Order: sequence, then C-alpha cells, then structure tokens
Amino acid sequence: MKSKNIKSGKEKYLPANEPGSELNLSFSSRLVLGSKIIALDGINKRLLVSAIQNGFNRSYIIDLDKAISISVKKRYSAIKAGELNEREFEEFLESIYLQFEYGENVETIELSFYQRESDNSRDIPALERNARDWQMILSKMTGSKNTVLFSIS
Repeated sequence: MKSKNIKSGKEKYLPANEPGSELNLSFSSRLVLGSKIIALDGINKRLLVSAIQNGFNRSYIIDLDKAISISVKKRYSAIKAGELNEREFEEFLESIYLQFEYGENVETIELSFYQRESDNSRDIPALERNARDWQMILSKMTGSKNTVLFSIS
C-alpha cells in the first residue's frame, strides 16, 4: 500500500474535504488507498472517491441508493499450461476492486483496492480485507446482497 505522498493526521484527508464541503457531505468513514481517498457519507448514502493524478485532485461521487449490487472482484492475468506447478495462484493476481452495478443496462463503476503495477504484493491480504469490509458495509446501506465474485481476465 503506497501512501508516501499523503501526509499523516488530518492533512491526509484534505483532498476529500474540499469536494465534500462543496457537495454538502458529512463523512463518517474514510480510507486512504495509495493516492486515493474514499470517504463515506452514510446519511446521504454517497461515497466520495478523491484521487491525486498528475498533481490535480480528481473526485467523483458513487450514489449508493442507485446501486443494485456491490461486489468484490479479482482480476487475474492469463495462466498458461503448467505455470501453476511453478508459481502460486495469487502470483497471477492483477487487481482487487469493488464493482458497483447500476440499472438494467448493467452500468458499472470499479473502485480499485489493489493494482499489481502500483501496490506491494505483501499488502494483498490487508487490501482484500478492506475491500470485503467496505463491500459489506456499503451493501447493507444499499440493501444489495453481500456477494463476492471473482473474474479471471
């Protein structure tokens, strides 16, 4: 889990506070994920995702009231014949993310908790636990089922 660029204490949540104030949100829970901060407004059932990219704060809101399901997903790289004899299955893990599904057209939003390119593989158990905890909390708020799905791509 990379969090070197985010300051400790209250300062690490500042990137989420400004857009949250503008949208009249009040956060009950926050989590720092690398250069990203997720902040939950439980009363309004909204999740703010705020990320620093190229020096700019990029934020978006996930409306939990409109989500029909929230799932933990894992994406794996291709596994060739015989590779599992030489390497562990988890070595093929590319990403862990929460997937929010909306409407009949199955619109989705993916919220990444682990990316092989940017996160340390030693952090996988903690990041997966965080993803499952947030999925359970958010699913209870929306009334969607607590489902854990895996996809291999």
